[in-house]
Amino acid sequence: MRSRDARRYRDSIVPFGWTGTFGRRPRFRQGLFVLVGIGVAAAVVFGLPDRPADPIPMPPVVQTLRPELRVEVLGRDALTTGTHPLAWTATGRYVPLDGGLGLRHQWPGLVLSARFIGEVVLLGFDDPENRFRLRIDGEEVALITRPGQATLRVHGLGRSIHSLRLERLSEAGRPADIVGLAVPAADTPLPPAPLPPRRIDVFGNSDTVGYANLSENRSCPAGNVFLTTDTTRAWPTVLAESYGATANVNAQSGLGLIRNYGGWHPTVSMTSLWRLILPARPEAGLETDVPLPWLTIVALGDNDFSVPLRADERWPDQAALKADFEVSFEAFLRDLLDRAGGRPIIVLTFADAGVPAHPLMEGAVAELAAEGATVVLARQGKLERTACDWHPTLADHEALTETFVDTIEGLISTGLLERP
Repeated sequence: MRSRDARRYRDSIVPFGWTGTFGRRPRFRQGLFVLVGIGVAAAVVFGLPDRPADPIPMPPVVQTLRPELRVEVLGRDALTTGTHPLAWTATGRYVPLDGGLGLRHQWPGLVLSARFIGEVVLLGFDDPENRFRLRIDGEEVALITRPGQATLRVHGLGRSIHSLRLERLSEAGRPADIVGLAVPAADTPLPPAPLPPRRIDVFGNSDTVGYANLSENRSCPAGNVFLTTDTTRAWPTVLAESYGATANVNAQSGLGLIRNYGGWHPTVSMTSLWRLILPARPEAGLETDVPLPWLTIVALGDNDFSVPLRADERWPDQAALKADFEVSFEAFLRDLLDRAGGRPIIVLTFADAGVPAHPLMEGAVAELAAEGATVVLARQGKLERTACDWHPTLADHEALTETFVDTIEGLISTGLLERP
């Protein structure tokens, strides 16, 4: 069983494409109730056809953060009428759209970058689900919430060289599109800056995504999870940037290695999704010709054992689940070693969560290390977990980053990982 405090912590969103009915979670020992789906955030991730109204108001599509700038919301045709397309680079997993002007994405942590000379830039979306932050020249320009099918036109930048960075903050249960970027015909597109040469691949769950990491209370109204989640401030992005790398975040709230939180949506889990570019669209295929990661991090195991087995699940008892997890976890690590060309893998365990999985994970790490593979453990001490539904706070994400830095520096000092 989990520690006394950790029993109150639960991942609150089940995985991509789930279309079941909302229910209630078991009563916790302390008498707390947590809804299985947390309002809008849950509806967004599940992709339910009939989403309930938001109990808290959603912000407008655009919140301008620099008063001297003006951002218009226009129709989709505005992106290609009298404009030049902008070339871009992106981090995270995505599929280029036909023609290469935009991209389709689903995993969290996407960041898109471009450069241009001019006073105006246009961004095209087909996205009713996600939330973004727009930065220009390093400064926050706007927050963009569920833009739908729209083109945003940013005015008043001053005619000079500008760098653009569009950061996705939220989770999503369905793929969505950034249709493209453009500048008016009188302005000049520039080649985007090259991506950093190093990449950290991360596989995890809500703690990895940054679920409600901006929130200040464990009890959150529906919709608040969506508005207080910022993957760019979760530990994977912060850690990667500290080493001049990018983060490839493969994570989803409620996701387990072989069993998702509460046993929901039993046909998918990390073992079936991790290879897919778009988890809800297997036909989009797998990544090909991807450079080897500098480092891989695995932060899974909490959700597999977080709630007792139901009678309709495929494991007859806890012992059978543990046996399956043990075999599957080692196989997963072997697959990741193949993907990474043998480069190092760090496996994270929490002092306050996922305790039943720890000996199984440690056993797999020891087995592979005995074979000469560079697979090591990083053990995280107790966290505050005072964000929504007992999730990590920003301070907790800083603590996690420090834990990984200590482990990485150990790998570098022993020559097992190349120094950036």
